[in-house]
Amino acid sequence: MKFPPPTATVPALNNYEFGFNNLVFGGSTNYGLLNVEGLDLAKIASKNVQRNRTHGEVLGLDVFAGRDIVLDFWLQSDGVSLQDAQLNLASAFQIQPDTESYLWFQVGTLPVMCVPCRVEKRAVKIDSDYANANVAKPQITLHATDPRLYGQGVQTPLMLGASSSGLGPFPVGPFPVTFGSNSGSQIVIDNTGNMEMLPYIVFNGPLTSPFIQNATQSAIITLQNPAQTGYTVLAGDQATIDLDTHLVQYWSGGIANNQPSAIANWLVYPPTWWDLPPGGSLIQFGSADSTNTGGSVYIQWAPAYEL
Repeated sequence: MKFPPPTATVPALNNYEFGFNNLVFGGSTNYGLLNVEGLDLAKIASKNVQRNRTHGEVLGLDVFAGRDIVLDFWLQSDGVSLQDAQLNLASAFQIQPDTESYLWFQVGTLPVMCVPCRVEKRAVKIDSDYANANVAKPQITLHATDPRLYGQGVQTPLMLGASSSGLGPFPVGPFPVTFGSNSGSQIVIDNTGNMEMLPYIVFNGPLTSPFIQNATQSAIITLQNPAQTGYTVLAGDQATIDLDTHLVQYWSGGIANNQPSAIANWLVYPPTWWDLPPGGSLIQFGSADSTNTGGSVYIQWAPAYEL
């Protein structure tokens, strides 16, 4: 997932302060900021095509690309020396070859937000201000592969519940499945941002042919082991669906064991992938179990924004 997990630690920030890899900067800290660029509208990856031998372009699909974020610092001594503050800044903004960290920020009346990104450049001039005034002006460039800005991560649980939830017989995949009296539950998830986002689904066994659907979009995803003779997801095990990458995995003993196996062939064809657009989405969960097995699902998500 790109968005911050529900377990992510959100730094305590005052207004106009930022946090990255345990370093808080901006505001009234010794790590002052002169300018921040790149938290507005992300770049567009235009797919327009130049028309041949005439004016204009053929209209293509415009989507967001990644974004570059530029931080211009006003760096002073941290109480030890300017160079000590410079080393602390460098420690927080190390090059990460294949990992993104969360740049958290609090600006005005906006909610606390973050963007997953990594360092691409860190430049510091040794000029007259550096030598005579003990002031450095580092410029750090970050790149985010996801154009969204996210609020804090949320985990919304749903248990196999009673039919009073409003659920009844649902068509699961290409075959009809009739649910029993303890077979499903539903909730409205409100993405308070202004940008769609792609959640992460965690099924917790025991469950037989579990499904998760965004009823607002009439989109449903169901898992069924082609070789199953009992539960699809066994007690103590978990199955996950990343609605961003479409990666489907099974975790024997649970995610904490960190030994997943790919189960793309468990998707009941054709899956209809869904997202959480701005506003409310009715999310429904159920299974082919005729009784309440104690199984559940976690929908992990975060409000998403473009400023």
